[in-house]
Amino acid sequence: MAYTLNQLCARASALTSLTDLVGSDERTLMDQWANEGIFKVFQDTQCVVTAVNVNLTANVDEYALDRGVLTVLNYAQISTNPTSRIAPMSAGEILERRFLASSGSAVQYFAVLGGNLLIVSPKPTTAAVIQFYCVPVPDVVTATQDIFITGLPTYGQRAVEAYLNARCYEHNRDYQNTQYWDAQYDKECGKIKVADRRQAGRTMAPNRIGYPRSLRSPSRNDTYPNDY
Repeated sequence: MAYTLNQLCARASALTSLTDLVGSDERTLMDQWANEGIFKVFQDTQCVVTAVNVNLTANVDEYALDRGVLTVLNYAQISTNPTSRIAPMSAGEILERRFLASSGSAVQYFAVLGGNLLIVSPKPTTAAVIQFYCVPVPDVVTATQDIFITGLPTYGQRAVEAYLNARCYEHNRDYQNTQYWDAQYDKECGKIKVADRRQAGRTMAPNRIGYPRSLRSPSRNDTYPNDY
């Protein structure tokens, strides 16, 4: 179900008394805070992951990424050499290696600068592909656009609302409500992380482990009482 930026701001306006009139100074701030909230949810929960492939060219060690990257989670070099391995390294160390190492082997190290520039070391000698699984920078949404077009999961809506409410109250210098809604934001982010773990199959459903004592089985450390 669509949930537009207009609807998000209208809900915050009804709660905090800031105007959601399009074009007003307060509405401009609310639009900024709402998009900032989506950005924060991506950054703090890593709930959205995308694959990015970068085609490497011989003797080139800098590449502009097609979209901004917040965090690189996993990576691999796809090449004809199955033993090829890469690892992240600080940008400073990679830049130093430019003066110490020449091209002559597969890329071994990489760094992402500013979220949109990839640098590698050493310079590749042949064409290859590096694949990243990363948290992307979300697209900015405008008035009538659905906030979920960014990739934000529907269960992330409340976190964005909480962040927006906190910033509205902060603007009003109502610091008690600011603190409350910041805490709600943290709580909702925690729920998002739990939901993501469950969807990935890393959480088992609650269940009994062991055998009931009423079966008079031999003494063991994996039984539970009948009133469990």
